[in-house]
Amino acid sequence: MSQSPRGDNGRMSSLPPWVAVGTLAFAVLGLGAVFGMAWRTARWKQHGPQTAVGAIHMACTVCQKELVFHRDILVLLTPPERALAVRVKPELVGRKLAEYVCPHCEAAHCFIVDGRRPEWVAANLYEPQTTSAHCMECHKPLRTPPWPPGEYDGRLEQAPALAPDYGLVCSRCQAVCCVACCANLARIRSKETKWMCPRCFRYPVDTLFYP
Repeated sequence: MSQSPRGDNGRMSSLPPWVAVGTLAFAVLGLGAVFGMAWRTARWKQHGPQTAVGAIHMACTVCQKELVFHRDILVLLTPPERALAVRVKPELVGRKLAEYVCPHCEAAHCFIVDGRRPEWVAANLYEPQTTSAHCMECHKPLRTPPWPPGEYDGRLEQAPALAPDYGLVCSRCQAVCCVACCANLARIRSKETKWMCPRCFRYPVDTLFYP
């Protein structure tokens, strides 16, 4: 009696048909995964990470460069910064605000983030700091106090006389405003201080500014 061959072909011919079909299917799926990964990689290199799910894709309104970022890197505004933003846009009262700083030109983009998707408001909406020799509020020029820097900081009540055109530095937002503007706002809004920052409505404002 002759024996059937025991080679590879013999072993393959003895396999059930569903095994061969399954092997072919896995091979096709593997090739599809490889080609799919290659396509995604090429698309990422061509278009950047804006293809990622959930990414915010926009052009910077200042430098026009492409910006791609996720919501979780937005930084919530501090209370003084929110006050400055509301001062420029009163309709933002009560809204939750955050910012993204452009890595190309450092423009601060403000977003409303109390909804499902961040809503862009404006760029450079507020200026928390200035070193100008003019009052940020009334824009009048500031005079240099006659005392050495730091002599009456923190105890302005002891200064011989505070001229209305001396500058004061806000301890909260670092804005520089004249004594007159700070005093006028304090008279209207606060019974706890003689000088209040017209930019962020906070105090103390007890550091003299030297142009």
